[in-house]
Amino acid sequence: MEFIGEAEETAKRREVAGKKLCIPGVFGEDQTRVFRISVHHALGEDDQALTHAVKIDPRRLPDAERRGRMCMDVARVWQSLGEPGKAFHTLRVLTQYAPEEATRPKVRAITAELLTSNPDMPGLRRFAQRTGAPC
Repeated sequence: MEFIGEAEETAKRREVAGKKLCIPGVFGEDQTRVFRISVHHALGEDDQALTHAVKIDPRRLPDAERRGRMCMDVARVWQSLGEPGKAFHTLRVLTQYAPEEATRPKVRAITAELLTSNPDMPGLRRFAQRTGAPC
């Protein structure tokens, strides 16, 4: 947590300096928040992960990979919290923000796990087929 805090401070300084000098950059506070989601999830602190997730506008992330990573992590958190509907919703959001990321192995794995535990969830089987997840 100390290291992620340092990364946030560095990102803040870099964003302020970049704005003053009109330098676009890809390392910012939103990206450190994305990493916080996965760190808190790994530590079993899913409520904290969601607290950071709601502060991020995926459209502000620099590329589709980062947007996809955020959605994957949030879907995993919802799945861990026993909220398969919210996990699936987040995966569908991923296809809007980062369609090319929807076929990544991690997305297929989350989808397959959701399908195993919720085979009758509307739209999930079709989503699995579209993304290449095992049905």
